[in-house]
Amino acid sequence: MFGYGGAVNYLTRRLNNKMQKNNINKRMIVKSMILILMFVSIFIYYFVSKISIDNCDEFKESIVWSSEYSNKQESSINYQTWYPKYNCKSLNVSNCIIESLELETRFLYVGEDNERGEGFIQISNPDKSICENPEQGVYERYLAYETLTGESQKTGQYCGDNKNLDKKCGVEKSYNYPGDSCYGIKINVNNHFIADVLEVRYRLCKKEEITNE
Repeated sequence: MFGYGGAVNYLTRRLNNKMQKNNINKRMIVKSMILILMFVSIFIYYFVSKISIDNCDEFKESIVWSSEYSNKQESSINYQTWYPKYNCKSLNVSNCIIESLELETRFLYVGEDNERGEGFIQISNPDKSICENPEQGVYERYLAYETLTGESQKTGQYCGDNKNLDKKCGVEKSYNYPGDSCYGIKINVNNHFIADVLEVRYRLCKKEEITNE
């Protein structure tokens, strides 16, 4: 049996060990809480702020829009209707616009060495009435344009800034292209020329409401 002094020492050691374990557990809990708070803060900043403050997101669609090939002297014109796969519902808003739009496009020319050909792609002005008849649309803005000489090809990202008179992309925020609409796509190429659209990339943003105070 322990004497009085031994008992006191034994109880003191047990109490110290227990307190040390409690301190270790408390430190582990504090560290875990800090890590959780850091993770939550990152989540809120990256996801919640992106949706609630910017109200924008970027999307891309794999798509195939192709011109017709012509051996004749006249150009070939082909029309498509684009129904964006992603729209205002993708942002959880009722009203949005397409802020930017790019096409991954392949141009191919099989003319003679001394021949030069061109091809271009245009988007119609916003008008839902032409969804079933894209050839009836008004086409003022270019999305892609390229000229090639001889047997050659080129693939790249285009937005039309190398063809539009204002040297800007065919679709920008100020042009007010609704995100819940459809658009005619016009592909025009010279003879011996082919244009293929492989992918569409676009940015949707909530449309700011204008109120009169």
